[in-house]
Amino acid sequence: MKRPFIVIVLIVASLTLLTTAAPTLAQDPTPTPIPPICLNYVGQPDDIRTSYYMGEGLGYYASGEFSRAINSFTCVIFEIDSNYAPAYMARALVLTQRSDYERALEDYTVAIGLGGSLAAYNNRGIVYTLQREYEEALADFDQALSRDPQSVVALNNRAVVYALQGEFELS
Repeated sequence: MKRPFIVIVLIVASLTLLTTAAPTLAQDPTPTPIPPICLNYVGQPDDIRTSYYMGEGLGYYASGEFSRAINSFTCVIFEIDSNYAPAYMARALVLTQRSDYERALEDYTVAIGLGGSLAAYNNRGIVYTLQREYEEALADFDQALSRDPQSVVALNNRAVVYALQGEFELS
C-alpha cells in the first residue's frame, strides 16, 4: 500500500522538476542584450535626459534592482551620449556587484578610453583583483597613482594586492 504512494510522489516530483528546471537549463548562458527602453523625457535636451536616467539608475542600484539600474545607465549610453564616461562607470559598478566581471571590465576600459580617470583605473584594478589577475590590477593601481600619488584608496588597493601575492614588504 505504501509503495504505490511513494512511486506516485516520485513521479510527480520528477515531472515538477522537469517542467520547472528544463526551460532554465535550456537557456543560453549569455543571452543577447535587449535594447533598453528609454521613453522618459523624449524630446527634452540631452542634459535633462542624462540627469534623469543617471538618477534613476542610481536609485535602482541603491534599492538592489540591478537589472533596472543597468537598463537606466544603458539608456544614457545607447540613446543619449555614447561618450558619457560616468554612465559606463556606473554600469560597471552594478555589473561588478552582480559578479559580471567581464562586462564590468569592458565598461571600465571604455571609461578609461574616454578620459582615464583615477576612479576608472582604480575600479578596474579592483575587478582584476577579484579575478586574481594581480599583475593587471597592479598596473591599474599604478596608473591611478600616476594621476594622484597621494590617493589613499589606490595605495591601499595596491597594498592589498601585494599582500595577496605574499609580498608583505611591498604592502
